[in-house]
Amino acid sequence: MVLFIFPILSSAKNTSVLSVLPDKKKDTVPIYCEADKLEYVKGKGTIEGFGNVVINYKEVAIYSQYVKVDFDSDIIKAAKDIIFMSRDEKIIGDTIVYNMQTKKGDIDNASTCFPPMYYKGKKIIKNSDENFEVKSGLFTTCDLDKPHYSMRAKRINVDIGKRILASNVSVYAGEIPVFYFPFLVFPLTDKAVSWFFPTVGYSAEKGIWAKMGYNYSPSPSLYGNVFAEYMQLKGFGIGSENQLENKKWSGASSLYYFRQGDLDRYKINLQAQPTNSNSFFYSYYISDLNFDREFGPYFGPPSSWVKRKFTTYISLTDEPSPKSVKTKFDVKMDESVKEGFVGSVPKFTIFTNPNKMGNLPLTAGYSSSIGNYYYNGDNYALLSGGANFTTNSIDILQGLNLNSNLNLQGIAYSRYNTDLKGLAGGYKLSIGPRYHPFRDLHFLVYYNLDSQIEEDTYAYKTIPDQYLSSLLFYSNKYVESSISGNYDLLSRDPLAERFKKVCWDLNVNLQNGVQLISSTKYNVVRQNTLQNVSYVYVGKNNWSLTFGEQYSAYTAGTLAETIPQFDLTSEFRTTFGAYKFIFSTSFNVPGNQFRDRDYILTRDLHCWEASIIYRELRSEVWFQFGIKAFPGVGVTFLPKIF
Repeated sequence: MVLFIFPILSSAKNTSVLSVLPDKKKDTVPIYCEADKLEYVKGKGTIEGFGNVVINYKEVAIYSQYVKVDFDSDIIKAAKDIIFMSRDEKIIGDTIVYNMQTKKGDIDNASTCFPPMYYKGKKIIKNSDENFEVKSGLFTTCDLDKPHYSMRAKRINVDIGKRILASNVSVYAGEIPVFYFPFLVFPLTDKAVSWFFPTVGYSAEKGIWAKMGYNYSPSPSLYGNVFAEYMQLKGFGIGSENQLENKKWSGASSLYYFRQGDLDRYKINLQAQPTNSNSFFYSYYISDLNFDREFGPYFGPPSSWVKRKFTTYISLTDEPSPKSVKTKFDVKMDESVKEGFVGSVPKFTIFTNPNKMGNLPLTAGYSSSIGNYYYNGDNYALLSGGANFTTNSIDILQGLNLNSNLNLQGIAYSRYNTDLKGLAGGYKLSIGPRYHPFRDLHFLVYYNLDSQIEEDTYAYKTIPDQYLSSLLFYSNKYVESSISGNYDLLSRDPLAERFKKVCWDLNVNLQNGVQLISSTKYNVVRQNTLQNVSYVYVGKNNWSLTFGEQYSAYTAGTLAETIPQFDLTSEFRTTFGAYKFIFSTSFNVPGNQFRDRDYILTRDLHCWEASIIYRELRSEVWFQFGIKAFPGVGVTFLPKIF
């Protein structure tokens, strides 16, 4: 044992300081001890400190009025006004017993906070840097000495940032018990959906409805819930959601079923993926395509609603490794109302990552596959191979260089259910300059000669496509803009229709609280189409206004679907005192009618929020009472247009 003693004279009194190396064989980090008075007993291997004690050991600091350090047992005992601090936590209490080697400790009459949750109890037991227990205590998001609400329990187990497990839980409003749970699971992750309070409401589609659920978590890596819903006009539904995340796997599932009259309606969604792998499994099945529109809140926003009744996709890829040759296996099946069932010939691929070709100024990669993602009467099952070559950039002038890339393709195809077979090849050559005169501006133009057969169509090109592809990107403190697209060099169409896959994105962010965002797509989703989404946001201290438009139209043709769709949307938010008001609306210009008019009035109750939501054009109204720090606790509905 090595001992250093440094007496230091302060302005008020003498302060003693010790720096002790506990054991050369077990530890090379010394313990720093500081107090008004320190006593070191060499024969017993202990240090006692009195008055304004500070202990520092690795990433741990303990402040108290008394401390005893036992180097034989690696135990620190501190008492009176103790503060235990580590890299990510702070615990306040009366006494502490802490083991320097196991990093475990017991703190009496203790409290701590891991935002947004506060914990307090007769004892806090620190089991590790990721877990602690609270005995005969409470947890709450209210920061007051006498919290507006709390969950009180004999035993509270906390996996930091993941979940809270508590038994014999009483929910208190102030000092009044209002509810009891024999066992409670409370999620702490952002993605987890929590069913904690029942929610009721009314809509023209469902009538009077009520929702209630219960959470469970058999391990820190697995969280789930079961829920039930009563709908006056539709019936009774049940469901479950689960999320898995550990060192080996991540995954999720969503299950929901209810019987509406003589109809069985349901949705099954399963997905799984090994950690640090590109392999995955994904499958869903729904009884009808209207399911997500009616029950979307359980499974995400409308943008994620499924468009097919059934999909299963399995993809297996080599784990990341230094080896140059890798393999991949894919199989996929779909069923939609429009296309019917579309199966899949399993596809097996061998490929390499780009590798430097010796001393030559280029990199090359290769891939070969057997099979096809899809087959039906219009597609092919085939064997394909390809090679990719990319040259190093050639500097021409400062900020100007030349780049090139070549893809070679060969396929053997057999048309499904026919005798049509054959061989075909393709290539794609890209070459062009890149101009980068200063940090804020990038501009590149490529000439492309392309006869590649696209996998989804396998349509053979008798004449290679020739087109220019370009990208212009500019960014500074206030403006970010990018324009990209292709120009068909062989097309005889009118000039405007020769441009393909044109995208223009603009973001203007001014310091006075004004923001403009616009995204325009021309001939991207479909030939001869124009789409634009734009909005302006103006925000001050207690109010904000968002106004925008959504436009979609075909630029050619005489079909009825060429009628443009043009919606104006707006959202107004304001805060006055403890109240917050939100009004949002959407107006369809061609139809000359409002799609939505929604109102939300919210009362801030410190750690709670009480809201009334009214959707005028959908005849829906309900109340909500929830925890501010956890919007998912209960069902939070904010009709955001943007």
